Amino acid sequence: MNPEYKNAPFQAIPDQLPSSFCIITAWNPRGETSSLLENRQRDIELQSFLDAKSIPRTRIVGTSEDGSHGEPGWAVACSIEVGRTLGKQFDQEAIFHKSEDGLLRLVSCNDESCEELGDFRVRVRNPQQNFHFSILLSPPHGGDRFQATHELEIRLRAAKWFKKFSLLKKELISGNQSSDLIELSIVTGRVTDLVFLIDDFRISFNSSTLQIVHRGIAQDIHDWTDTPELFAVWNMPISP
Repeated sequence: MNPEYKNAPFQAIPDQLPSSFCIITAWNPRGETSSLLENRQRDIELQSFLDAKSIPRTRIVGTSEDGSHGEPGWAVACSIEVGRTLGKQFDQEAIFHKSEDGLLRLVSCNDESCEELGDFRVRVRNPQQNFHFSILLSPPHGGDRFQATHELEIRLRAAKWFKKFSLLKKELISGNQSSDLIELSIVTGRVTDLVFLIDDFRISFNSSTLQIVHRGIAQDIHDWTDTPELFAVWNMPISP
């Protein structure tokens, strides 16, 4: 059995999941990588089988820890025994089971063994809690242009806080003058870390103010910015 199964996070909307369920996928039977077309066809077959048996199902995706790989499956409202049978039917090495008390187990489809993996909630990545932010950065020390070293520093500092981000260099024109502007885009649910990153930029670039944009609403970040108030403007209340 692939040891990475034990560390898998899951993308799902928690409020839509049953209180107890098995996580079953039809992708990559026997642990061997199949084509996208084959995997999608097998997923449809599993979906159709569950519907024909009137077994409730909710979409859930098991992913790698870094989010670079995922296997769509179903949170199926059934017992471990039924889940294991379904896993065998669709040539899976293992399934997961989440109990009423929130405990996640890795259940082998080849024998009767299962392993406790801890609290399921800490593994859930809720797409409804991911928000898109843009940080607008001007050249440091009041300059008009970014140097290559500045762009590298921005990437390195962003990478300390977030694994995924994008950087777009723009030109800001005001009257007859122009200057560089870098838009750093991040999709995250870790909103307080975002403020820490902005403070990092503000201090390292010796800038009294930086701007952050979310849902078309731009706000300035100062050394005196009140973080809870900042996010309340976006209707995203967080604790101080």
